[in-house]
Amino acid sequence: MAAVFDPFLHSQITQMYNTEQKLLRAMQWCCLPKHCIEHRTLLQRLRDKHLLDLKTIVFEFEWPGKSLIGEDGVERFWTLIQHCDQEVIFQELCLQHLNAAVKNQEASRKYIPFLHDRVLINRGLKQLYGTQLRIVDKQLVACPIAEPDQLERRRKEYDMEPISEYFQKIKGRIPKRVFNN
Repeated sequence: MAAVFDPFLHSQITQMYNTEQKLLRAMQWCCLPKHCIEHRTLLQRLRDKHLLDLKTIVFEFEWPGKSLIGEDGVERFWTLIQHCDQEVIFQELCLQHLNAAVKNQEASRKYIPFLHDRVLINRGLKQLYGTQLRIVDKQLVACPIAEPDQLERRRKEYDMEPISEYFQKIKGRIPKRVFNN
């Protein structure tokens, strides 16, 4: 039996997501190193607080699915879990719950490669799908990829765009000054 939509849980997840996104947007335009350090400190404190709330949610619901929090709630929840880098064991548990939710048609399979790669990178391993990127020497680069010759095949299995298109999409979201200064 599908869960009944929970407006309180949806609102809680949305509030956590919006608060984090607002701070991340502010960090994109941060110019002074002092302010960047302050923003990073605030972001870490916020993520630590969110981690406690997310653990409570996962303990109660495992992976809250679309029946419980709607499609937008699932995407926001997934984004928040992605950012729990300080607790990779928790991310791994969430990946298991996400796989179960996908199997039960309570979450989209499109989230799996991103969380899977995030867990691998946080474990110091090579990613499989090329979803995790970094800026190194003013260049957008993928974190190390296992069997890069199989990358496009693996991406296609999840209906993901080719890696070159993904790079362009992500690069378009980053302020140009990051690459020019």
